[in-house]
Amino acid sequence: RTRGGAMEGQRRRDPCRAHLPVLIVPGFMSTGLTIETTDAVPSWQGKRIWLNIASLGLESFFRDKGPGDEGMKRGPKWASGKTLQGRRKSLFMTGTSDDELDDSSDEDSEGEVSKEDDDDNEETQGLIDNAVESGCAATRNQWIRHISLSPRDLKSDPPGMKVRPLSGLEGVDYLTSDALTRFGTFVWAPVIKVLKRHGYEEGTNLEAASYDWRLSPKHLEERDGYFTNTMKKIEEMHDRTGLPVVLVCHSLGCRVAQHLLAFAHARDDAWCDKHVHAYMPVGAPHLGAPFTLRSLVTGDDMGVPFLKESESLAMARTLGSVPWLIPTEMPPHVPENAFVRREGAFEVRVDCTVDVSSLLARRVDGAKPEKLKLELKYGRRTLRSKFFPIIEEKVRFDRTFIFSTGPEGPYERRRCARCGPCCVLSCVCCACCSNNRLIVSICEPGYRAARRSKEGEEMRRRLCSFSTERKWLKILTCWWLFKWVLILIGYVLYLVYFKLWLSVADVISKCCGGSTWMAVAEPIEICKKIVEAESHIFEVELHHELRQSKCCRKGGLADVPTIKMSVRWVPPDALEHLSTGSQLSELNINRYRLINGLTCKQHGHNWDYEAVTGSRLLKQELGRDAPALKAVSDYYDVDPLQPRGSWGAPPVKNVRAVYGINLRTEVGAVYRRRRALVQRRDKVKSRYALDIRAKFKTKNGYVLDDGLLFETKDTLQMIEAKGRSVACSGDGTVPYWSLQHVQSWKSHCNVEVTELEGSEHRAILADSRFHEVLVDYITSKPDECERVV
Repeated sequence: RTRGGAMEGQRRRDPCRAHLPVLIVPGFMSTGLTIETTDAVPSWQGKRIWLNIASLGLESFFRDKGPGDEGMKRGPKWASGKTLQGRRKSLFMTGTSDDELDDSSDEDSEGEVSKEDDDDNEETQGLIDNAVESGCAATRNQWIRHISLSPRDLKSDPPGMKVRPLSGLEGVDYLTSDALTRFGTFVWAPVIKVLKRHGYEEGTNLEAASYDWRLSPKHLEERDGYFTNTMKKIEEMHDRTGLPVVLVCHSLGCRVAQHLLAFAHARDDAWCDKHVHAYMPVGAPHLGAPFTLRSLVTGDDMGVPFLKESESLAMARTLGSVPWLIPTEMPPHVPENAFVRREGAFEVRVDCTVDVSSLLARRVDGAKPEKLKLELKYGRRTLRSKFFPIIEEKVRFDRTFIFSTGPEGPYERRRCARCGPCCVLSCVCCACCSNNRLIVSICEPGYRAARRSKEGEEMRRRLCSFSTERKWLKILTCWWLFKWVLILIGYVLYLVYFKLWLSVADVISKCCGGSTWMAVAEPIEICKKIVEAESHIFEVELHHELRQSKCCRKGGLADVPTIKMSVRWVPPDALEHLSTGSQLSELNINRYRLINGLTCKQHGHNWDYEAVTGSRLLKQELGRDAPALKAVSDYYDVDPLQPRGSWGAPPVKNVRAVYGINLRTEVGAVYRRRRALVQRRDKVKSRYALDIRAKFKTKNGYVLDDGLLFETKDTLQMIEAKGRSVACSGDGTVPYWSLQHVQSWKSHCNVEVTELEGSEHRAILADSRFHEVLVDYITSKPDECERVV
């Protein structure tokens, strides 16, 4: 038997023991949520929404992503179930084992078709929409609606829905109640089982303070009265047992419990000393966890493998509790948790109605398209919107196209070795090797060559007409015979090529979401004037002919459709270079070395990086008026208890901390702008992506893998309480510098720390070593038992 098993047997045979009452405070996404009322799906009312596999469709768990989305691509190495980080990311201890491509795709994106990039593309949006609206994907969309909060205030339920946490141990033992999957979704069940084996009983000396992990601490109290009710629960446990309570907390629950102690201490200075024996944080993110910042910037499935990138991003940005876990102030010996490549952005805003009657007038009845899409080509990158319907020969476009550029601006010229004489003519085809031309066009479904125009019909009518002009000359030269032979040959070719081959190709192209140009504008030269101005308004003319150069123009239409668009360039923020003078602090020196250690050479260009704070990155990504940033200022900064700045010791006498160590743990990320992106008002999309091409040369224990910065067991960490450095890393989710911050409280309270080698953040709740520490602490020794009695 294991050491823990032998000790448990001894405890069971010991008839004299006193139990300190235990109150469990679960972590982030560790409390079950149930639907009390819903108008969207009445059959879900009264059922569990977090987590209910039946409401998601079982096939969601047998495939990583939906058809046509990024699940068909190769996932990042760190998401593999074979790695420790992959086990952190999955609630079900599973993960993809493939490698990520250059960019993360978004199935809801309109985007780029490029020879060098693989960003968002809406060319197949029609197919994806059809797949998403059917089967389990449609059910998953409803699930996202129910579990997310209102994106406007991050505190209220969507209209017609009410979701609340499950109370008691039932809400924290397993995430699912299904017998088939509950074993893989355990949370506190192993701990509860061990405690009940040692005589603990629910309702007497064992309780759980479950809460809605989506809310900020301010709204936990305002909406649910959570902290007031938890104080009453602790008082009742104290009255029943006559003993103070031990708060056993995990992950975000540690921040919640610490806020609870500060809340109670603000009401009564003596309350904590009387009712709380000890505060036991398990895997506590005392200073935050950097991966939560990434979940707001680029999206993170948060351990839920069935969520797509866009869904997880939208969900994370509606949770008021996520800012609670974002690091607010980094220790002096660690790097910033965000590095950004110095790039600019070239934005084109199209919000206008285009009259396409002159284009449709050239088509015969039955060959007119019913919808059109907008296409912008800048350099070698092409962005396409989704199809917009044609209503009364007019089409409404409303999209923002964003292209990443170098730090100098979009007017920088680049030519490749393939450039030839065509570049002198400034034709359409040479735009692939110049970085300062913008080509605007509108596209129709299928092949344009398969459409029958009035000009073509008129030409065929003339060829097949019987004219008596110069009759005798035609009879003598057998003109009519040759003519009809040529017509017969042409008609056969017409049937084979046009009617058969092009028609079949057109049908296939439409089914696959393909499109071809219907009208195109002359290339727009992007100059410095556009960069110097805040925005520039363009009106471009669309012509029906596909001209290859200016030297082969043809006469245009009398009534030419025009598109009005606003163009502006967003420069990169000024890079604050750190000097190497004597006034540099240890913090700046470390971050200066990390920035210098980051390199990326792509397409002959060496990119620079800058370290940025989380708030600055979120302002660039979300905008200054984003709800997530307003939540920080309105819900956290105004709170007198300062929940995001609770670095000080809690108002208790005893702290017993337990956490895992020496697992590769994410401490930061390297970002770059997406190469090309189409933004929609009704969809959440990230402007940034992980820079998987960045390299890290510095040998200081940190590892850069696919754009993520990890600390390892060889990373030097400074323990301020002891004044020395150790080589160590965190538990796979929370960095070591955040876990060990508890040791700085030793001057204020009695602190005892246990570090478990190789114990993962979530799996620690099922670790027998943690069970042994917990049982030893909350149960008394025989001699202590006699004194208690």
